[in-house]
Amino acid sequence: MNQNPSRARLDAAAAQALEKSMPGWTLTEDGKAIVRRFKFKDFGATMAFVNRLATVADRKDHHPDLKVGYGYCEVLFTTHDAGGLTVLDADLARQTQAIADDLAGPPREARKYAWSALPGEQVNPSMVRRMVHGDRTLVARMQFKDGFVVPQHHHVHEQVTLVQSGTLRFHLGADRSQVVDVGPGEVLVIPSNLPHEVLCIGDVEEMDVFTPVREDWLDGSDAYLRNSK
Repeated sequence: MNQNPSRARLDAAAAQALEKSMPGWTLTEDGKAIVRRFKFKDFGATMAFVNRLATVADRKDHHPDLKVGYGYCEVLFTTHDAGGLTVLDADLARQTQAIADDLAGPPREARKYAWSALPGEQVNPSMVRRMVHGDRTLVARMQFKDGFVVPQHHHVHEQVTLVQSGTLRFHLGADRSQVVDVGPGEVLVIPSNLPHEVLCIGDVEEMDVFTPVREDWLDGSDAYLRNSK
């Protein structure tokens, strides 16, 4: 029987990337779990958080370890039968964070951007990138030169790619066995941690949406792109 992909254990690099993408959360010393202590104004607010989290956990049939007291709740995610962190843990940790953010207070103001006003980042000789992001989502508008290859990589982020011009040829999976061409007006949804390599056919303009935020793109640690030609 094939293992449920959502319960496949994350390797050490993926677990570290998850921790990096979620400020306030930390990996346990053995790297098998991720944990955060949330603070609330009183016991009632704490229990409101716990009850909402319990509803989500029951729906997913995956339950965190909780430590609850006056004004705080510590949440720990791991998948015991996988012996460590999985995609399911990552998804539920993000949903937990969303619940806490929602209970923290009124939403912040909306922000409006114009792509034309954003500076283009020359990531490498064949790639220009512009980005905007919120707390949990990053949108990047990019231009690639014909023949550019994005090396095989994977990440904990879910990715949605929307092509405006040119064609992106995706080689999906660790063995690159699935080949998908995405042309103008087409959209590809790439699940978390699926290895992929991309060939640009013709000059390409496209947009990628990531959740959670790609911290490696913001802090310049995306060497797989910066070292490519």
